[in-house]
Amino acid sequence: MFEGSDLAPSTLNQKLAHINALYVHVEELGGSLDDALSDMDLDKLGNLLESFFIKLRNVPNPNGSTLNRWNTAFHFVRATLMRLEKNGYPEYLVDLWVSWGGNNSPLHRIPWLICHSGH
Repeated sequence: MFEGSDLAPSTLNQKLAHINALYVHVEELGGSLDDALSDMDLDKLGNLLESFFIKLRNVPNPNGSTLNRWNTAFHFVRATLMRLEKNGYPEYLVDLWVSWGGNNSPLHRIPWLICHSGH
């Protein structure tokens, strides 16, 4: 995610647009994604991602682009937290966050739910 030089310009622009969509969503809620990330506020980040998922889930015709938007946003938040952890944030917080996004979490089923929403 942070190595944009490895991507074609169109792919990079698309990924940045997906990340921007998350920022816009959080701002519409009156929040700041940067603040939540820098504070490592896992509860807030979880709530923000959940509401972003619900917004994506409720579009009239979810498709592959919707799934890409979710995956890019989620992996951006996860990669940012991993980088913050490497710079001195408590490891247990990042371990908790990463495990929350693992196979046993509610987030694991989100891509399937987006594509199989029945809309």
